[in-house]
Amino acid sequence: MNITVLICTYNRASSLKRTLESLQALEIPPSLTWEVVVVDNHSTDSTRSVIEEFSATSGLDVRYFYEPRRGKSHALNAGVSEAKGEIIALTDDDVRVAPDWLVELKRAFDRFQPACVSGRVLLHPDLRLPAWWDRRWKGVLAHCDLGDAIIRSDSSSVNVYEYGYGANLGFRRSIFEKYGLFRTDLGPGKIGIGEDTEYVLRLHLHRELIVYYPDAVVYHLPDVERLSKNYLRRWYYHNGIVLQRLDLIRFQSSRRIGYIPVWRCRWAFETLRSVVASLLTGGLKEAFSQELRVIRLVGYGVEALKTQFHLAAAEK
Repeated sequence: MNITVLICTYNRASSLKRTLESLQALEIPPSLTWEVVVVDNHSTDSTRSVIEEFSATSGLDVRYFYEPRRGKSHALNAGVSEAKGEIIALTDDDVRVAPDWLVELKRAFDRFQPACVSGRVLLHPDLRLPAWWDRRWKGVLAHCDLGDAIIRSDSSSVNVYEYGYGANLGFRRSIFEKYGLFRTDLGPGKIGIGEDTEYVLRLHLHRELIVYYPDAVVYHLPDVERLSKNYLRRWYYHNGIVLQRLDLIRFQSSRRIGYIPVWRCRWAFETLRSVVASLLTGGLKEAFSQELRVIRLVGYGVEALKTQFHLAAAEK
């Protein structure tokens, strides 16, 4: 089996159906063997019947698994354990894949022999953003477009955090045998985000090759809930938590104040300085953008304090 397409889903039966239909429209040469593994993460809607009907009528190799432990990382780990493909291609239940997505993903693995390939995630044309939306918040919608050029992690200054999202990531299955599975304290069901970023960071720290391959394209059509200001506030708070947890891994040798790298203290100061300046000179959109930066800073600080408290308690 060349490729396993792995989808984890929770209570998005109608959206999942359209995702599966886009997989059915893939243009796959006979020489490429593939399967679809869908992990139902304790859904209470018609998810199972949607998958079973698609499996019975699509002509594709589709397998259904039920993961009762809530949290996307648990579902991902279950799917990885069941996958037969040499490559495991992750996508989401609110995505439509381009017809050549899987062929291009396979081409990237054959050409560069990487541990991981990050494809391009574009917003679906049917998505209507509110008038107050700002492009700086694209990460909330898993939008990943680093341009038309191929980027290698061993020859680029691109921040590893920019390399992609679980909506369009491919891994060699052998990588999971070498470095373990996804962290279950990150990801939707826990704090909302970060399990995919952490794994890409893990590979980067072990000097594994990661490739951004723009010709492997999917289109994200998220729920309208993600286009609300309250959702943005929650996302940025959780993003601060994720940044702090990843800093503990990435900057172990950096100078610290408690469990915060010194340079993050400067980052915090510059954030607050920028917020004050924008409040004096900016409009409402800019004020909200700065509010989100403060919320992320608060999430980071709260998580750092929790880490210090827990480790201090463990040492007693």
